[in-house]
Amino acid sequence: MGLLYDITKDYLYQEGLEKGLTKGREESKREFIARLLARQKLTVEEIADAAGTTVEHVEAVAEELKK
Repeated sequence: MGLLYDITKDYLYQEGLEKGLTKGREESKREFIARLLARQKLTVEEIADAAGTTVEHVEAVAEELKK
């Protein structure tokens, strides 16, 4: 009889899953901020509030988009 192991319970699997989700969330947030910046209708403060982030983060995304 073979050994059964639920990999989804493994702490390394969970850690990798969390890192992947975090990276995906950050990328989605960046794209959301970029779309709001492109509309040029909201202030940086309003965008930061809508995205649940800091003004500095929004400004960093804005600088990336200028390049």
